[in-house]
Amino acid sequence: MDNLDKIIGDERVLWSGKPKFIPFFFTNLSITIYFLLILIIFIALGIIYPEEIDSGLLIIYVMIALVFLIYPILNFFVTHYAITDKRVIIQNGIIGRDFKIIDFDKITNIEVNVSILDKLFARNCGSIFIQTPDAFRNTRRYGPLATPHALRHIENPYEVFKFFKKVSFDVKTDINFPNKYRPSTNPGYKTQLE
Repeated sequence: MDNLDKIIGDERVLWSGKPKFIPFFFTNLSITIYFLLILIIFIALGIIYPEEIDSGLLIIYVMIALVFLIYPILNFFVTHYAITDKRVIIQNGIIGRDFKIIDFDKITNIEVNVSILDKLFARNCGSIFIQTPDAFRNTRRYGPLATPHALRHIENPYEVFKFFKKVSFDVKTDINFPNKYRPSTNPGYKTQLE
């Protein structure tokens, strides 16, 4: 369910989309797979014996696995992305709707990435990663770590990436050199947001 219209004001949506289901599901499923692999390794090493697992503990394991299986499915239905003539909007959140707003003037770098999951499970699918100054978090051990914002597993990632770069450049140019200050005979860059 797309709730983007609730937060979009006087801006135009130039592109909107949502992730492809299978790569999105398997990317979010990795926690469940790690959880099950650890359980299998513990059983194989003899740390946990299947016959000694209490039925209550087994029910807890199954419930945790089910939560991690259901979460990506529920999250898929509420995840939407939009590029407007002012910003990038990322919508997600299962219980309530969460919106990440990334203004174009805050973007320092963008990258496109086509992962193995995108290649295996979806045709013409990939992710766009957006770096901003606030996309870093400090850790004690490793110092600042980049945690970019992402439009994950979208269709036609290279075309959206090229479009995104053009719109970002146009908006930044308009911010720094507003059209009303440009002479009509200016041979310089002319932006056109479409």
